[in-house]
Amino acid sequence: MNTFSVLLRICGPTARDAALLFQMQPRAVVRWKRGVCEPSDEAIALLGELQTRQQDVADAILTSWVDAGRTPSLSIAVAQNDEDARAMGWPSLAAQIAPIAIAQAILGPVKINLERGADVGADTAGIAAE
Repeated sequence: MNTFSVLLRICGPTARDAALLFQMQPRAVVRWKRGVCEPSDEAIALLGELQTRQQDVADAILTSWVDAGRTPSLSIAVAQNDEDARAMGWPSLAAQIAPIAIAQAILGPVKINLERGADVGADTAGIAAE
């Protein structure tokens, strides 16, 4: 497993979703994942921007939890599917959910409820402390 493959796995999109993000054929992304050839600098930059956005959303989740008084649970609105996630600027639903997984790892026993709906904000996940 190479660095590109690991970063792609951490960020969540499949090779097909990454190909849409990079505006390339999925075959090229698969070749990068396998280490057959090197990814473009632009692709690495886009993946880095995605990871930064995911970390920002994870930080927002943690801040919301603290601001709400460290409640025992949080509700976070997410897209219903990959198409909805792409309409919100995420390459896939998995990429949108990745920051929630980061926050869950830090929050430990705090229960995070995922609410799938159309009223999801475009820049970050909708967060409500309960």
